[in-house]
Amino acid sequence: MLQKKRNKIPFRVMLPMLFALMMVTISCGTKWSLPTATNSDSTFSAGVANYIRISPDWSSDNGFSFQSPRDIISGRDGYLFVANQSGSSISVLDASGAIITTDAFGNDFSVLANLPFEPIAIAQDSRLNLFIADSSNRIWVWNQYINNVGIQAIITSIQFHNIGWVSDLDSIAALISTTPADTVLTTTEGIVNLMGIHPFWDGNDPLDSINAARYYIGADTIRFTGVSNGPDAQDFAYAADAASNSVVRFTYTPKALVVTNDDQVTFLYRGVITQRPASRGSGNGTVNTPKGMCTDLEGGIYYTQWGPIFGMHKVGGSGAFDLGVDPIMDLNRFNHPSDVTVDQTGNIYIADTDNNQIQQFDRQGNFTYFVGVSKVRVDTTIIHSTLSDTGWIYTSVDTVIDKFSADILNRPAGVAVDAGNVVYIADTGNNRVMRFKLSTDFNYQQPQ
Repeated sequence: MLQKKRNKIPFRVMLPMLFALMMVTISCGTKWSLPTATNSDSTFSAGVANYIRISPDWSSDNGFSFQSPRDIISGRDGYLFVANQSGSSISVLDASGAIITTDAFGNDFSVLANLPFEPIAIAQDSRLNLFIADSSNRIWVWNQYINNVGIQAIITSIQFHNIGWVSDLDSIAALISTTPADTVLTTTEGIVNLMGIHPFWDGNDPLDSINAARYYIGADTIRFTGVSNGPDAQDFAYAADAASNSVVRFTYTPKALVVTNDDQVTFLYRGVITQRPASRGSGNGTVNTPKGMCTDLEGGIYYTQWGPIFGMHKVGGSGAFDLGVDPIMDLNRFNHPSDVTVDQTGNIYIADTDNNQIQQFDRQGNFTYFVGVSKVRVDTTIIHSTLSDTGWIYTSVDTVIDKFSADILNRPAGVAVDAGNVVYIADTGNNRVMRFKLSTDFNYQQPQ
């Protein structure tokens, strides 16, 4: 039987690190300026402002090789992540469209180029945990920060003054900030697993299966189709389960205590199901074949679904939307919506997949814009009829009307918005990513 290699780190060395124990919120990437080259041929509008299509499209014609892109997110440090379902990969790009494998800041995304599963939904939290759903009973995780700085050791136990040796991570978490430590034991075994893509929650694991039994009939019946991080100030993540028709909340629970190569001590986490914020049903706030999901800054949970009646739901936060009051809840407004995202001001963007468009709403649920449709001005004549004592009187009026056509996108399944309010669309049927920006947000002059 193999014995773990253990190293003793003296208390005088570990003390500064232990008191530096913290949540990982460090951003490791680079910030990029927004693109300026645009093409105004295609717009979508609901008033004076228009969304302008940014050129070039990120398509095969321009050197990109997306394969059934199912989800797209704007990462915490400015990079974009695109989940390629049929390509079993996640592409990482900067705001200019450059594919990033490694960068000058120590990031290495090469492991995401060859996944052992097909990703369909992704999310990233403030610790730079990248969560991945693949329509199985697992949620995968990969930590960008940990892979940037590396791990020098895994702490296996700590000798606390007047208490003795403690190896249980929950107990260590409770003691580490208040109780003096004398000696720390570490190992280097298992570092590779923590650095790689590994389960955040695994329905096939006996411990997680027992956890699932409190909320499910059996862990083998789970099929996660959506995933989202929780609010930054809280240790939660969420997933949408299309098999049981529910949304579940995972609470972060310590999985390992590691010493990084930059001499920081931090916990890595696994998920434990602690709540079902939404369950099966057909009414407002219930679940029927859920797909994409996200959270807002107030803790509200948004999710789209393919079941009948309502295509978009919200639970928690500032409260749900109401049928007959908020346009976002109009019956039959969406046709198989696959994703939802919320920007920093609360605007809501929904990938209306089978209507080949994105719909935008304000934070109150009022419709504001279509995304990814063509607008054509038509010079036409409208005939007005008026009934008088002598019969019908017909009057013709020359006018101009706007016609909208969903002829740009092909079954878009993902939508994201970055800090500069650029809207990114995973145009799944066309194997490309498209970008749009509101005309009033541009600060440039059109060529003469």
